[in-house]
Parts: sequence; C-alpha cells; structure tokens
Amino acid sequence: MTVLSPSQKKEIFLDTIEGLSQNSQVEKNIQILEEITNHAKEIHKLVGVLGGMERERVEGAVRDDLYETLSSEHSMGRAEVDKLIGVLLRDGIIFSPRPGYYERTV
Repeated sequence: MTVLSPSQKKEIFLDTIEGLSQNSQVEKNIQILEEITNHAKEIHKLVGVLGGMERERVEGAVRDDLYETLSSEHSMGRAEVDKLIGVLLRDGIIFSPRPGYYERTV
C-alpha cells in the first residue's frame, strides 16, 4: 500500500476539485445549448405554421389563428408565442402588414 504525503493528498484533492468544476461547466454549457436548440425549434414551428397560413390566405396569418394552431398542435402557450413573435419581428424575419396579421419577409 502506498502512503501519500500531505502535499500529494492536497494535490490529488485539488486536481479532483478542478475536474469536478470543469465537468460542472461542461454540464452548464450543454444545458445552454439545449435551451438554444429548443428555442430554435419553437421559432421553426412558428415560422412553419405562419408559412402554411400564408399559402391558405391572401392577407397573411391572423394572430388568434396562430395562437390556436400553435397551442393545439405544438402545446405552445400564448405568452410563449407572443415572445417568439416579438423576436421574429425585431429580427426582421416576419412583419405585420396591419395590426393582428403577420407575414414572413422571405
């Protein structure tokens, strides 16, 4: 059996703590990436539904219809949809030709 000196024990302890800290940061980064991926998927769903509505209608998608479709087909809440619409409007991906209506820019 090997006997470790106090300084060796301290070094092993610090290396272990450093490794745990790095693993914790990796886990945080993975969680952040998962959140970004989920947000991107939600945006993709909204834009997809919006595109389908644009093909069916001349005037674009109606906000209440977006709420209803995204709620029933994708389990998205009204507040979440409002937040995503705000992001898409701000980023220029969609626009509102008149109040309560939305269309894609491309």
